Formats: sequence, C-alpha cells, structure tokens
Amino acid sequence: MASFFEHGIPDMIKTTSIEKVVAPVITHMCHLVLICESGEGSEEFSELEGVAEGVAKASKNMAAVASRLAAESDDDIMREEMDPVVASMKLSGQHVLLTAQKLSIQPHIANHREELITSTQNVLLGLLKILLLEDDATVRKIVTAGHWLQDCLSQLEAAPNIPALLRAFQGFSEALLLLNNLVENRAKDLRDPGQQENLSRSLETLKKCVSMLHTAMCTTIKHPQSEQAQAAKKYIVEQVDSTIMELITTLKSNCHGSFLSSSGCYIDKLQGLLQLLDNPKGKAHRK
Repeated sequence: MASFFEHGIPDMIKTTSIEKVVAPVITHMCHLVLICESGEGSEEFSELEGVAEGVAKASKNMAAVASRLAAESDDDIMREEMDPVVASMKLSGQHVLLTAQKLSIQPHIANHREELITSTQNVLLGLLKILLLEDDATVRKIVTAGHWLQDCLSQLEAAPNIPALLRAFQGFSEALLLLNNLVENRAKDLRDPGQQENLSRSLETLKKCVSMLHTAMCTTIKHPQSEQAQAAKKYIVEQVDSTIMELITTLKSNCHGSFLSSSGCYIDKLQGLLQLLDNPKGKAHRK
C-alpha cells in the first residue's frame, strides 16, 4: 500500500481553500478505516457499508463539480488533464463501496480490509488531484497577467513620443490593476506566511515604481541625449521587470514548511489523520 507521505501531501496543500476541503474528507475516511480495522462483527462494523456509500456519493458529486469547472474554464491544460482524473475519482469511489460490501459478506478476510484502505486512499488522492489541477489553473492565470504586465512594460520602454507613452501607460495600468487584484486574492488564500509576505512585498514595490517609471519615460523622450535620464530609465525598467519575475517565482514555489499562523495547528491535525489513515493498525497498537 502506497504511503500518503510518498506523495508529499501536506506540502502540496498550499492554500487554506484546499485544506478546508481535504481535512474533513480525511476525517470521514479515517472513520471508515477505523470501523474496518476494529469492527470484527461489532455494531460499528454494521455501519461500514453506509459510510462507504457516503464516500462513493461524495466522490461522484466531486467528479461532477470538477467536470463542470473544467468545461467552463478557458484553461486548456486543466480541461485536458481533468477528464482522466475525474474518471479515476468516480471509479475509486465505487471501488470503496464494492470493497465494503465484500467485507460485509466476509468480514474476517484481511485482503478485503487492505483493499478498502487502499481504495480509500485513492479517493483522497483523486480529490487532491482535482483541487490541485484547479489551483494550478489559478496560478497560471496570475502568471499570464504577470507576463502581460511585462509586455506592457516593453511597450512603455519603446514609446517614441508622449502620446504613444500615454497610450502605453493606460495598458500598463490596466495590467497592473489586474495583477494586483489576482495576487492579493492569492496571498489571502496561501497558508505559508513567507509566501504571503513575498507577494505583498512585490506588489508594494511595483506600486512604488509607477511614479518613477512615468517620470523616467517622459524625461528620456524629452531629453533623448541625457545619459542620466537613460540610466534612470534602465534602472526602473529592470526594477519593475525583476519584481514581476520574483512575484512569478513566488507563485510557482512550494510552501516553505514552517507555518507560523493559526493554520499550523490545523495542518498538524491533518498530518496526524494522514498517518492514521496510512497505518491504522500501527497507531492502534501504540495506544
């Protein structure tokens, strides 16, 4: 049976939105596995098939939601990658129900129990894949906005006169506003305070650069022979471009692994539940 920790699941959960979806699901799955491990014909064991039906229904519903999101998305990568994940998710949910039904007929067969735990893990992995595909699409949208801002910066730099500069600045302002809104929403959702801080710092730097960028561009157009003006223009353009790249790098990076906010306690509980789901017998023996 593959370990959840081989997949690095706690490190993959970068946002509170994903965490809030996954943690309750893991709790219910742990309940299912614990019934499986400790039932042995008890009253609790009679609940197994009902709980498994709930898992199968939830898997089907999540797959339907994921299919709808993919169909409505303009992200080609997410649409292409979502279909096989959705199909696997529905199949894993049905497999949980089938293995639970086999256990209700032959409750003492160890292979049936192992099969139930494995299929339960596969449901969780399918859920995570769906959430992470959607999250990747969100990051790609922000990165695309960052590249648009870089294109607008190039148009600013190449503006030959003041009217062209003003038109270029309008596009630059629109791109910066879009990027700012997307990044602010992303930063609020991130679990890692280090990533949040880096994104906020990059946005603040970009905002501070706007005034100097305007001044430097106007000065070089009016005084094209001025070495000082050219140096100022080069400095601010490089500053803006490097800040955008830093922001993109932060968006694509993984969590740092140290959570100093209140979500740290929550994720610790999540990791404990993953360990229990991965090896329920071992946990029971250590009690």
